[in-house]
Amino acid sequence: MSWLSTICLEKTIVIPLVTIDNFQSKPVLTAQAKLNLIGITPIIIGNGSNVIKQYPAKNTKTSINSKVFLLTNSTNITMPDITGYSSKDAITLCDLMGLKYELNGYGYVESTSIAPGTVINPNDKIIINLK
Repeated sequence: MSWLSTICLEKTIVIPLVTIDNFQSKPVLTAQAKLNLIGITPIIIGNGSNVIKQYPAKNTKTSINSKVFLLTNSTNITMPDITGYSSKDAITLCDLMGLKYELNGYGYVESTSIAPGTVINPNDKIIINLK
């Protein structure tokens, strides 16, 4: 395990880094269990049984505080609640899902034009309002 140090005026905060395995073509439950063992709660997209895409890619080092997205082989992908996500995480999720997007503002997600739980269609476009 690697470590990332961040110096904050009077304190040094040490955040452990982990290497992400290859979860593509693996059962979702197996991927979820392995990530939970290293302290990461993955964001599962869809209700399929196998992972078809992931972010970050295999062999990427990331902090245990980072988001890990697992896209499943589900035929119906629903919009997760991305309120509070950074613009980078929101863009990553949209790219992984193949969802067109438009960003308004800067910062973190305040609201979206597609409600959480809505089934995503191939031609949908989401408007993401940041604050």
